[in-house]
Amino acid sequence: MICHHGTERWLLGHGPNSMEPALLRWGSRYDLELTWGEGFNEALQVYYEYGALGILAILAFMGRVIPHLTVGDPWSAAWLVGGLLALSHWPLRHVSIGLVWLAISAKLVQ
Repeated sequence: MICHHGTERWLLGHGPNSMEPALLRWGSRYDLELTWGEGFNEALQVYYEYGALGILAILAFMGRVIPHLTVGDPWSAAWLVGGLLALSHWPLRHVSIGLVWLAISAKLVQ
């Protein structure tokens, strides 16, 4: 549903914090029990809220970190796990995950 409804405003998105009201609206409209407040996929939520420009910002951030990833490095492994968590279940907007992931990113690019 995020991809389908996100195409309405694909360039700039629907605006910050617009995911929660959309999820409540879709849950009522389609008689589904959806999560409250977040889409449980950081990239899709950024796309819905900030559009293609938000995705470009994510890619720019990743482009700065990815060249510093190395095989066998525990910091690289932790960064990849954080990225996989953000794409599958726990968004990076949770402070306990996002702040640690940003610190790992900073450690990798120093």
